[in-house]
Formats: sequence, structure tokens, C-alpha cells
Amino acid sequence: MSVEAHGQKIDQLFAALGVWGGYQVLQMSLVKFLSFPASFQLYIYLYLGYQPPLRCQSVVNITSQAHMYVTPNMSVDTGYHKTCVGLIDLINDTLVETERCDSGYDYAQPKDSTLITEWDLVCDQSYQAQLSQTVLVVGQGVGATFFTSLADRFGRKKICLISQWIMLLVSVGTAFAPSILVFTLIRFFLGAAQQGHVMSMFVMPIEVLPRPHRATIQMIGSFLWSAFLFVLIGLAYGFQDYNWRYFQLTTVVATLATLLPNMLFLDESLRWLLSNGRTEEARRIIDKAAKMNGINPDDISIALHASQNNIDKDTDKDTDKKERKSNLLDIFRHRKLRKTAFIMCFAWIVNAGTSFGLSLTAAKLSGDRFLNYFLIFVCDIPATIISYITMQRIGRRATCIASHFITGSTLLAAVVINTYLGPSGWVTGLTVVGKFGITMSWGTLFQYTPELYPTNLRSVGLGIASSSSRIGGMLAPFATIVIDYHPWLPGTIYGSSCLAIVFFLFLLTETVDKELPQTIEEINSWKKKKKKKKREEKESEDNKY
Repeated sequence: MSVEAHGQKIDQLFAALGVWGGYQVLQMSLVKFLSFPASFQLYIYLYLGYQPPLRCQSVVNITSQAHMYVTPNMSVDTGYHKTCVGLIDLINDTLVETERCDSGYDYAQPKDSTLITEWDLVCDQSYQAQLSQTVLVVGQGVGATFFTSLADRFGRKKICLISQWIMLLVSVGTAFAPSILVFTLIRFFLGAAQQGHVMSMFVMPIEVLPRPHRATIQMIGSFLWSAFLFVLIGLAYGFQDYNWRYFQLTTVVATLATLLPNMLFLDESLRWLLSNGRTEEARRIIDKAAKMNGINPDDISIALHASQNNIDKDTDKDTDKKERKSNLLDIFRHRKLRKTAFIMCFAWIVNAGTSFGLSLTAAKLSGDRFLNYFLIFVCDIPATIISYITMQRIGRRATCIASHFITGSTLLAAVVINTYLGPSGWVTGLTVVGKFGITMSWGTLFQYTPELYPTNLRSVGLGIASSSSRIGGMLAPFATIVIDYHPWLPGTIYGSSCLAIVFFLFLLTETVDKELPQTIEEINSWKKKKKKKKREEKESEDNKY
């Protein structure tokens, strides 16, 4: 029996338990509320790492060194440039050279309000703050591989709780970090644990609900994620004049708020238990679920027995059958899959870099930074709804193309306006529209990417794309430094990259009207069927005349 048939048998068991009974609502609530601490941990840096306006406590004298940097036709003066004191070309209004303020800085906010102000991570030290965010993304890449493997072997609940405990400990450690070095090291373990957290948030609902209802619960999860980000914005506004360590401790509260209920009430994934032959544990959970849903447990026993028998029979067949296991190299052996992998990897890198970069640089936009963050995150809600609808109606590829075109064109327009007219509400508005488009494309890529690979390479293909996205995530934090010196550069890179994806996506196949491919041969036949269909349509038109 195929894997898909297994899924159908287990889905029948879940349907017999009742899809949205009290038990399912409880388990889904426990799992989806994991986005509370997960969203806090990922985005709190936007506020902890904020650099408020500043000035040197006393201007250092570097005019004596002017002859080292000045050309005959240059008029220079000592002044402030972004975070440093430097020599400024008065004719071209460009920076000639900068020096760190040896006497210290006066900030527009209290000295301990952000980690930037406490440790003076400005001027030539500004890279350290962004490096901590890059290290977080590296940790996420390690955690995505490490925790998913452990969850497949030891169970979803155990890894969920372990990752929550790690997140709790590193949250406390972050609040008491004595230096930026310690803070950065802790961020690595935070990123790894956060991915264990996110794995539970996405995988467990899929394994508890029948197939037709999975998209609905994932959309609910997206709404909750956005809602918790709004809570984070409110807390950041309230804590903006207080020690950043107090604000960091809110992540401890958020983690405890989910850890304690999960320890008491969260159950192991029924699908994982049945797939691993742990029938007795599954039976106890099924009895508990039936009781909560008002269903006679005896009525479920037949479905449970049938599901386990089918799994056992197929396990015996798999033991006897010696099939070569597919791996990463198989993708690069076939031209069509190789092309798909390169295009999808590029798309995921651009999406991660653009989405994360726009969030990190929102404080650089004109207007109130908290309002800008609200606008950047609130657009995720309609983007999620629209992508869900358009994927079904116009297709995955078409939605991907449209969303990347929206992002690319609006971000490039924002660059032009900002360069020639200066910062304005138009720039902020176009940037928000760009964030809307990239959020649309995220939801589509998660659906579209696995549909382009055959069954035995589907997880590998999705894994390659997901891993490659870490490149964009690691580079995104440095956009906040680049934008200070070249305001046009980040938006130009994001916008032009998104438009390049539009072109590359035309080279892929639409999958909305196709069954999931089982073999590479089926994928190769897509193009042949398309040519045959066009030929038949042309012959039909010719016969009319």
C-alpha cells in the first residue's frame, strides 16, 4: 500500500473521531499558540537592536588630518554623518572619512533602552549588532535539520517540549548577557530552539487533522502569528524608555505561557504513534479524544484496527522490497529537476532576504517607527487570504509571478521616489505594498515547491529550497547598515531580484490542475502532454474550416 493510501486510512480514523471536536480544538490551540513565543523571539530584535538618534558628547578634532583625504577641488568640514564624526565633502555632501566618538555618545533615548545604546554598537562597531542576527539565522538552519530528525525518531511532543525548555533558558540568559559577544553566542542556540518550536507549530496540526482541513488550520496559524506581532509592537512601545533587559524578559513570560499548558495537556501525534507501531499509546489517546468529543470509543476501534493492519502489512512489504533510496544527487542527475531546484532555491533566497530585510529596515522609513512596523505586519493578513484564494483560482505559478511582480515593481518605484524626491509617505506606502507581495509569494512557495517534485524526492526538494533561504536571512540584517550609506541599494537588490524571479518562473510548470507526480517520468510527461494538447486544439480549430 502506498504512503498516500496510508494517509487516507489514518484520515478516516481522524474523521471518525470528529474533525473539530473538543479534543482537536484543544490540541490545535496548544500547538498554534506556540507562535506566541516563536514570533516574539524572532522579531524582538527589531526593538532591542534599534539605534536612536545620537550625537557625540564632544566633537573629536580630525580636521588636522584633512590633508590625508582631501583633493585640491574638495571643500571639507568636520560634521556628523549618521553615527560618526567625520570629514564631509561640502560640495557633494558625501562622507570622506569617519572616526568613532572616543568621548562617548548622547542618545535620544536612555542609555540602557537598547543593546545598541548600552554597548555603543555604532559607527565602526555597528556590524556586531547585525552579526548577532545573522548568527540567529545560522542557528535556525542547524535547528531545522537537527530537531526535525530528532522529532521523526523520538516523537513530536518530546522535541516540542525540549525546544521550549531550551528557548526558556536562552531567553533568561539573553536578558543577563554581559556583552555583545555573549548575546551573539546565545542567539545561535535561540535560533536552533526556535526552529524546533516552529517545526511543532507546522507539523503537528498536519498530523492531527484530515487532509481537507489542513489549509484552514495553517491559515488560522498565520493570523495568530500576525496577532502576536501586534502584541509585540504594543509592548515595544510601552518599554521603549526602559531597560531592554526588562523587555527581553517578556519572551520568558511568553514561553512559560505555552510551556506549562503543553506539559500538562499536549498529546503525542497520533499519526506518528501509529506509523511507529505504538498502538497502545495511540489507543489511550483515542479513548481520551473520543470521550472529549462525546463519541463511543468502541466505534473507533474498528478504524484503529484497520489503520494499524494496513501499516503493518506495508511495513512487511517494505522490509522485503529492496529499493534504492533517492537522495539529493538524483535531483541534479535530471535536467528538468535540476532546473526546478535552481529556480526554487533562487526564489527562496530572494524571498527570505526581502521579507526579513523589509522588516528590519522599517525603522528607517519616514514617519513613526511603531506605525511603520504595524503597517509592515498588518499587510500579512490580507496577503495570506488573497494567496489562499488565488492559488486555487489562477494557479500556483500565476500567483507566484503576480506577487513577485508586485514586490519588484513597488520596491523599485520606492527607490526612485526616495532618491529624487526624498523620504515621504509614498515611499513608506510602496514599501508596505512590497511587503504585501512578498508575503503572498511566501505562502505560494510553500505550496508550489513540493508539487514540482516526484514523491520520492519531494521532501529533499523542499529541504534544499528551505536550506537555501537561510542565505537570504543571513544577509538581510546587514541591509540596516548599507541603507545608511547607500539608501538606494537594498531596495534595488530586492526589487530587481523579484523581477528576475518573474522571468524564471515562466520556465516552470503550473501544478494546480495536476495530480502530485509519483515519478520523474510523470514530470517529464507534463511537457509532452502540453504539446499534445496544443496540437489537438490546433487541429480542432483547423477542422472547423
